[in-house]
Amino acid sequence: MSGGTINLNDNSNNDTNINTGTSTGTVNVATGNTAGTVNVATGTGAQTIHVGDGLGAKTVTLGSTNTTSTTTINGGSGGVLVNSPNWSVDASGNIATTGTVNFSGAKGVRLREVANPNVNASCATVNELVMDTATQQLMRCTGVGIAGVATWSNVNAYAKKQSFKVEYDGSVLQADGSNNMGTMAVDHEGASLRNYYEWTTQQATLQDMDVVISFKLPMDFVSFTALPLTVDYKTNDGVTANNHVDVSMTDTADVPVVLINGSALANTAWTTANITFGGGETFTAGGTVTLHLKLSSLTGGFARISDIVLNYNGR
Repeated sequence: MSGGTINLNDNSNNDTNINTGTSTGTVNVATGNTAGTVNVATGTGAQTIHVGDGLGAKTVTLGSTNTTSTTTINGGSGGVLVNSPNWSVDASGNIATTGTVNFSGAKGVRLREVANPNVNASCATVNELVMDTATQQLMRCTGVGIAGVATWSNVNAYAKKQSFKVEYDGSVLQADGSNNMGTMAVDHEGASLRNYYEWTTQQATLQDMDVVISFKLPMDFVSFTALPLTVDYKTNDGVTANNHVDVSMTDTADVPVVLINGSALANTAWTTANITFGGGETFTAGGTVTLHLKLSSLTGGFARISDIVLNYNGR
C-alpha cells in the first residue's frame, strides 16, 4: 500500500459505511509496522463518534501496551461519561486528577483493606487511606515506607495522654532475686515541684530494684503516637556504671516490647527520656500493659524516676 492519504466522506453530507453488514471479517486500519498518524474525526464538524457501540461488540481496546505509549481521552467541557450498569474500571497503575472526583451518586466506595496497617500496609504518599479490617477503622498514612515501617493513624483519633505521677497507681516494688540490697524512698523536690522515687544503697557493687506498673489502656485507645512513652529521670552522676535507670514493657498480648532509648539512662539533671517502639507490638483498647522501671545504684549514688506519660491516639 502506498504512503498516500485516503479520505472517506471528505465533503459529502451522506453516510459512508465500512463493513456495516453481517460480515464477521476484520477491518484493519493502519495495522502495519510503519503506520504514521491515524486521524479519526479530527475536523471541527464531527459531532458524534461511535466506537464499538454495536450489540455485537464484546471487546473495545483503546491505547497500546507499549510501556512508552500514552493514551489521552479529552472530554472537553462536557466531560467523559460512562454509562453501563455493569461497567467497571480496573487500573493496576496510578490514577491522578487535578479536578474533582465526585462519588455522590455512587452505590458504594471501597478502599484498600488491610488488617493492622501499622504492621502490614506499605505507604508511598502521606495521607493515603486504608481500611483497617481488624478494627474497622479508617486509617491515614502519616509516614511513608514498606509494611512494618510506614506509620498509620486513625482519621477519627485525637492525640491524648495518659499520665502517671508518683506514687503511680497500680504500682508495686519488685526485687529480681539478686543484688537488691538498698532503700527505695518516695520524696518531693520543691524546686521542680515533683514527686519521685529514689533508690540508694550502701553496697560497693551495683544494686537494683524495680517499680512495676500494671495498667489498662483507655477504652478509646486507637494507637500510640510516634513518641509513645516518656519517662523523667535523674541520677547522682552521668556514669551508668554507678547509677542508671532501665525501662521495659510488655504489650496487651503479654509480649515484651522492643523499646528504643529506654536503657542505661543517666543524667545529673532531670531529663525526659523519649522512648519509641521497635515495631511488631500489640496494643488493644482495654488491654493490660506492664511497665518495669529498674533503678540501679551503688554506694554514694542514687537513681530517681518521676513523671511518666503515654501518648496515644484516641477517639
